[in-house]
Amino acid sequence: MIQNLSRLWATESRGQTAVLFTLLVFPILTVLGFSIDTMRQVSLKKSLQEVVDSAALAGARSFSHSLLLADAGLSATTAYDLNIATLPGNATCTLNPHQFDRSSFSVTVSATCAVPTFFGIGISGMSEVSAEVESTGAAIHRTADVAMMFDLSSSMDASELLAIKAAGKRAAELIIGAQAGARGRVAIVPFAGGVNAGDFGNLATGRASGNDDEADGVTRVCVTERSGTEAFTDADPTTDNVGGVLTWPATIASSGFDRVSAYQCPDSPVLPLEDDLTVVKSVIDNMARSSGIAGGATAGHLGIAWSWYTISPNWNAVWEDSTYGGHSDHGAKPYGNPNILKVAILMTDGTFTQAFADGVAAPDTGIQESNIATASSNLCAGMRAAGITIYAVAFNASTEAETLLRDCTDNAPDLYFETNVMTDLEDIYEQIAGKYLTVGIID
Repeated sequence: MIQNLSRLWATESRGQTAVLFTLLVFPILTVLGFSIDTMRQVSLKKSLQEVVDSAALAGARSFSHSLLLADAGLSATTAYDLNIATLPGNATCTLNPHQFDRSSFSVTVSATCAVPTFFGIGISGMSEVSAEVESTGAAIHRTADVAMMFDLSSSMDASELLAIKAAGKRAAELIIGAQAGARGRVAIVPFAGGVNAGDFGNLATGRASGNDDEADGVTRVCVTERSGTEAFTDADPTTDNVGGVLTWPATIASSGFDRVSAYQCPDSPVLPLEDDLTVVKSVIDNMARSSGIAGGATAGHLGIAWSWYTISPNWNAVWEDSTYGGHSDHGAKPYGNPNILKVAILMTDGTFTQAFADGVAAPDTGIQESNIATASSNLCAGMRAAGITIYAVAFNASTEAETLLRDCTDNAPDLYFETNVMTDLEDIYEQIAGKYLTVGIID
């Protein structure tokens, strides 16, 4: 009897345990499945975010370089397609249409992915878990005052001038951005046998307006070297005037060197710092050497000097003087701020050969090329001491010019470029300007 009861009890206990286990297993499995699916969803979202971030950065980088929506969209999609393959093979993903903002070179990328649930629809009631993410990549323009010096001497033929202009405009696009108000600013310093300082030259030299060279109908203020103890400095010119305005005396004219000569400065004047891309590109497009220029004189040391002046805060009294077309936006940022970049991009295709004596341009001033090279070296050393980064581009240049430009960069290999190929110029300027443009995720 007792044995029968024991067997019955055991049987009932096993039955109860089985029922209890059956009742508990489904909640346990549900919780387990939910936990697994939750972890899979978190992992999926993290992986998808990385994919979308990469696509947004690629799109923003392309946007800032080409300024074309089509290029930005293609770059973003290509990056997405490449990286989406890293997600689980059973993931089903949908890339949404990109969104663009021209003012910030931004590209917004969003996508949705789903993976089947661990146990399927039977337990959880859901067939899949999904994740949706969005990311905005944008070009970030660093605060930079950049002077670009252009050789307009007659040794630059028409096709070379076009190549230089294209390279300069490309650099301006990257430094400034698509709209006025960006943090990068560009100054333009054309030179040939001299530098045309425009109306600003009258103030810088301490001469009254009206002393411009207008012999051929083009207004120019062709400035000479700074002399004295401030020769190789950027000291305030309103207290210590810069050089003078070169003249063409009758003795030179009678010798066949008239005002429109090999020693003339360009028709195009210096442009102070400007953050309006349209203005900068227009100035570059319209750069022109002197009308009727016949020779190849090159006063690159003056180009170097005035490149320095345009980005020097010591010259703000000149650049901001409204009497001469100045504006507060033309003034250079202060020295010594690690968040403000000071950059000069020097370009020439030939040896610096033209200098001046006592404010007079002459075929032979008695100043040798070695003296001009020394002047250039001193100016570049002063710029570097002020915290200015100097890039140099030797384009189809002489050995002497290459040596001088290397010296200006203090022989830093990453700051010096040389090429004899016109098509390389735009890439070189893009490399230089790209150093001051970064892309990042802003959302």
